[in-house]
Amino acid sequence: MFICKFGGTILNDSKNYTKIFRLINRKIKKDKVLVIVSAIGRINDPYSTDTLMKQTSYLNELEKDSMISIGEQYSSLKLTNYLKQKGLKTRCVLLNEINLKIKENYEVYPYFYEELFNDYDCVIVPGFLGKNEFGYIKTLPRGGSDLTAILMAKYLNEKDVYLYKDTIGIYSCNDDIIHNKETISRLSYDQANTYFSYTGEVVQTNALEIAKQENIKVHICNLNSRIETIIHNQDYPYCIYGIMNIENKIYLFGKTDEYTLTVIKDFLRAYRNIQYNVRIGFIELVVDKIFIDDIL
Repeated sequence: MFICKFGGTILNDSKNYTKIFRLINRKIKKDKVLVIVSAIGRINDPYSTDTLMKQTSYLNELEKDSMISIGEQYSSLKLTNYLKQKGLKTRCVLLNEINLKIKENYEVYPYFYEELFNDYDCVIVPGFLGKNEFGYIKTLPRGGSDLTAILMAKYLNEKDVYLYKDTIGIYSCNDDIIHNKETISRLSYDQANTYFSYTGEVVQTNALEIAKQENIKVHICNLNSRIETIIHNQDYPYCIYGIMNIENKIYLFGKTDEYTLTVIKDFLRAYRNIQYNVRIGFIELVVDKIFIDDIL
């Protein structure tokens, strides 16, 4: 089974629907396809999570979750309608059918999806949504569509999840450092978590932790490129995979062994007053501001 998730910014661009159709049409020739979708767009887009949340000031928790769920319901039904129009045997999981149970942990009952795939080639699931013990809709933590995708893979016993986002994988540096930045080819789960704590979550932390426990490969993909980042159980093979600049500090993510530190010290020998701090998973350089641009 091919399990994939499409983010809200992807679904907000009408040109991407043709690309999504082509991708799914290609995959169903070999396998069944399970699609998880986020709410469409970002703040001020009519069905985005942030826009819906702004309209919940006087609602209780159950009412808030019901309001917020409109975003994922809309995006899943919109994509289902489009794929049916294109002739694909597609089925949307409706709100009352969601069987992701949220208690102390998460549970998905796979038989429901196995039965659906007897009649359909593609099943579309609204992400970010589950149900509490009483059957009421409950939202997951932010970034919860990533978590939905990982949980589906876990309970359907699949070992790969493809998260389609608006970046070409995970970049090796922040935007203002290097204009020809590259995509990191692969990271371990721990390396990705360390990196995201400084760059911001590309994949929800909780989702990544479950992926690690279940040894599920997480592919960070883009509809316009074959380049991807794979997060799995192997470390990035070279010394440094990422670099961040925050104020007067440069963070070098990767190996922290003596060899790597020696190479870095040799490279920076021409610069004065650089302090090195070796952390778990990265090396922190405290640099005089006048040298930062030149070093980068």
